[in-house]
Amino acid sequence: PPLCFASRGPVRAFMPPSFYARLTTTHTAGRGGGGAPATISEEIELRPDGRLTRTTGGARPRSATLSPTALAHARAVLASSGVLAVDDAAWPEPDPTGPAGSCELEVVDGQSRSHVSFATTRDAGTASAAATAASSDAAGLAAFTAAVADLRSFALAALAMHTAPPASGPT
Repeated sequence: PPLCFASRGPVRAFMPPSFYARLTTTHTAGRGGGGAPATISEEIELRPDGRLTRTTGGARPRSATLSPTALAHARAVLASSGVLAVDDAAWPEPDPTGPAGSCELEVVDGQSRSHVSFATTRDAGTASAAATAASSDAAGLAAFTAAVADLRSFALAALAMHTAPPASGPT
């Protein structure tokens, strides 16, 4: 089997011909009840059966079922980011309890037989171009940042289209 990368080093693995992606971000912000910092979290999950789910904080999850074409597009978007060929050994360690928080991305692509799972600081996953360029692994972090942004944008757009009221035609 081909060489695949997982968090903190390469592994060899066989993947079935399916696609799965999960993005999780957490960070602390402001003050919650009782004066303690509030933890803000978001999880986006795209399952092989086409089910897309986004959960933010304690809110009710929003879900949609994607067509095989939309699922293939999501796979192509993540594959084109280059994240399936990245090793995160030089990236900052996640800090889920600090203000920077954490950003985790897992992608299983059975078509290319790749499985990647990354965990780093939230700031690294949403870094500016200047911060990414200053990193010790600028190319890898740029691919990760692009994959995070692409998956999040895809999910938000797909869920917005799925839950939007039907357009009214001419009367």
